Amino acid sequence: MNVEEGIEIDRFQLKEDTSVGQRVLQYEISVDTAVVFSAESIGIKRIALLNETIVGKQGGSTVELKILAAAAPPILKQFAVFSPCATE
Repeated sequence: MNVEEGIEIDRFQLKEDTSVGQRVLQYEISVDTAVVFSAESIGIKRIALLNETIVGKQGGSTVELKILAAAAPPILKQFAVFSPCATE
């Protein structure tokens, strides 16, 4: 997935199709090859909130989800990135 230059992201949302059971056992998310989040399960929905906002670099940034371990081939319903919520 590509994040355009200057776009801020601070969270990811993942959804796994659990109709055949939860399959993802371990995964990590990286931005431009740097791991920014890792966990052991996704389940119905996982929102991964980052400690720091990431800004897309010049030419865009690459976001990658890597499944490191699974009980069976995983079935993902969603992998999305979100910008920080507006504050006043």
